[in-house]
Amino acid sequence: MKSQTTAVLAVALFSVYSQFQPTCHAYCPTWDPGPQTLREYHEESDVVVFGELIKVVPANEEQKFAGTSAVKIRHIVKDTSKKYEIGEILTLQRDLKLAKGEQLLLAGELKQEKLRWWLVEKSSSAVQDYLLNAPEYAATPKEQLIYFLQFLEHQNHLLAHDSYLEINTQENWQLIADNEATDFLDRTELRQWLEKYRFQHMERVGMYAIMLGHCGNKTDVVFMEETIREMRDDFPFGIDGMVTGYLLLTGDKGFQFLDKSILNSPDVAFSQKFAALQAMRFMRQYEVEQISIDRLCQSMRILLEDPKLVDLIILDLAKWSDWSIGDRLMTMYNDEKFNAPIIKRAIARYFLMADRSWDETSKEVVPAYVIQARQNIKTLEEADPKTMKIARRYIFE
Repeated sequence: MKSQTTAVLAVALFSVYSQFQPTCHAYCPTWDPGPQTLREYHEESDVVVFGELIKVVPANEEQKFAGTSAVKIRHIVKDTSKKYEIGEILTLQRDLKLAKGEQLLLAGELKQEKLRWWLVEKSSSAVQDYLLNAPEYAATPKEQLIYFLQFLEHQNHLLAHDSYLEINTQENWQLIADNEATDFLDRTELRQWLEKYRFQHMERVGMYAIMLGHCGNKTDVVFMEETIREMRDDFPFGIDGMVTGYLLLTGDKGFQFLDKSILNSPDVAFSQKFAALQAMRFMRQYEVEQISIDRLCQSMRILLEDPKLVDLIILDLAKWSDWSIGDRLMTMYNDEKFNAPIIKRAIARYFLMADRSWDETSKEVVPAYVIQARQNIKTLEEADPKTMKIARRYIFE
């Protein structure tokens, strides 16, 4: 069984996800949900109702009037106050700018007997069914994943967006990584969705590509290679997930393509290389059985030539116990190309981490890399004591 996978995907998968949360106007014109799901709103609200917009009094800027909207309650999902009834008219102090008869989902909290609506969203019968039939949090991750998967590409943008957020959880990614979701992951659908979203709504590309990496075949490998090549000139929202999916399908063999198409290519922008770095980090942390650490480090070492990434690469290699680059780092320390405090501190930390990796109580012979690290530490202490002092202050495993 594969080791635990989490989403960054956390988007994004991975840490990059935080840079490209879904564009809300494309999904929900009257509400910016951010990372919160409808179930979470339901859980945290005192009142949740479905209603019908029956009257709107437009806003008037000259009179500093925000407008009002009258909503008739059609269905009560939750009411801890037990104050509301079906057919009751709610007056919202805002102009919703929607047509009379539109269905709405409202959720709010009671504070000092006053209801504050924090969710007002255009709704439909599909939204109502979706929320009412959604599994409880006590349901198994598998039951929840099966339910929300069916709405990922729903024609209602709110449902498509909400199900995307629901699926992007640690529990669901663990199921997928452990191959416990392959029975209900539809390879054909995932491939179609990836072809649809290759260069738009890129936040979904990462998710779908990783899913396809767990259930795809040789034809998907070719498709992913073509897509990665074509994505090179665009800001790579989703390319980290595409690379991860590709490595899931290809294992160590996939690094040959990755090295040539991204890591060793002089035409590839920093953003693409950073996306590849994120994918390799993800593979090392959560999909270690799919790749060998030696082959991964071999590709990571290519990025040591990039001054924009080198500090990150040095520390990643140290965390992964790759102690093969000591001589190279000492040469870099005095190279004008890498003459930046952050790079010098990373080099110093590398040697400190190498030294600390050795158990002093061991009866075995001290490894050559530890001896070398100690010699380099002494050299740097004499040549650049300020950097070494800072490096020691922030040393970490």
